[in-house]
Amino acid sequence: MATAEILPGATEFRIMLSAGVGLTGSVRSPVGAPVAGAHVELLGRERKETETDVNGHFVMEGLSPSSLEESQFETSLLLLTRSPGLAIHLEEISSSVQARSPFKITLEPGHSLGGRVLAVDGGPVPAAWVHIEGDRRVQWDWAASDSGEGRTWERMFDYDRFATNAAGRFRIQDLYPGSFRLTVRLPESDEIVAQVDALSGREDLEIVLGGGTGQLATLRGRVFDSASLAPVPSFRVKLEPWPENDFLPFDDAQGSFEIGAIPPGDLRVTVEAADSSAMARVLMRDLAPGIHELDFPLHAPRTLRLRVLDTNGEPVERCMIEVHDTADRTLGDFRSPGLLAVSGADESGHAVLEGLPAAPVTVAIRSVGRGGGRKKFSFDLTLPLEEVQEVRLP
Repeated sequence: MATAEILPGATEFRIMLSAGVGLTGSVRSPVGAPVAGAHVELLGRERKETETDVNGHFVMEGLSPSSLEESQFETSLLLLTRSPGLAIHLEEISSSVQARSPFKITLEPGHSLGGRVLAVDGGPVPAAWVHIEGDRRVQWDWAASDSGEGRTWERMFDYDRFATNAAGRFRIQDLYPGSFRLTVRLPESDEIVAQVDALSGREDLEIVLGGGTGQLATLRGRVFDSASLAPVPSFRVKLEPWPENDFLPFDDAQGSFEIGAIPPGDLRVTVEAADSSAMARVLMRDLAPGIHELDFPLHAPRTLRLRVLDTNGEPVERCMIEVHDTADRTLGDFRSPGLLAVSGADESGHAVLEGLPAAPVTVAIRSVGRGGGRKKFSFDLTLPLEEVQEVRLP
């Protein structure tokens, strides 16, 4: 540590060094064995992290003395310890920390909490947020929550929010023995739709959503190869707009999937084979509550390059583009960013539409700000179209 004293008008100044302070300790398992590689973190006026060595020992050096000074709080430091397979551990330590060093920390066996989140119709709810709140809280005033209560141990570890997988399942590990409250929130919502209390160690929880979830939708799909009509057993599904916007993996011999608790409104669904060799994409407008069943024939992805011109051969920069399949399902539109990888009609009237099926499609185009109606154009993408396709609007 260093302090500097500079006098007015002085051409020289003096730097005074002071020794930093350190903490030491050891981490043991429930049977007293040393725990190597445990993560140890000190929270206070400054933050310090380290790991235990092969003998379970840790050393934190270079702490400023001010970080250990008396404060207005009874406790001023938190010591957090974590090791995979063992329970998270937290100690509140007073400003007389040096007098207690070396610390002897014994970790408890790790417990798990797991189960499924289900919609009212029994369908799985993927990408739902499961929040946990245990019965061990920090008394340190600095760590108080908005309600004035001490924050939970898992909150201090930033280990209190988990997302369900494609099957609606979740599993939370390395918890201490005790009671936990689990609250479930849907994607894009802060509203609590389910809440249960459970003891750590249970992995068979079934949390059924309630309180307005009857106004939500369930999507049931069947994924198959467009040429052979054989089911595709391994695939992934992406729903937009959802906060995570990640693909959910599915493995089903019949190529079936089910996703529940979907908020009503426009929904963009993209299905890809696990090896990304084929895909399908559908835009569902004004999705209503209830169960919706759709087929998803997977095609090799195609790219369609357009140049949009008016009757005089001048480029049309601003236009709305919609793409439909042979069943007249909307595959995407220019107004939905991210649905199709559309570069947009540039000053030369060019637009690039990616991720279209290797099949006949209809493209509906309407200019913006020029009046006139919408004109439809048919393209057969069974074979790749390498050249730019010129289209003219009235």
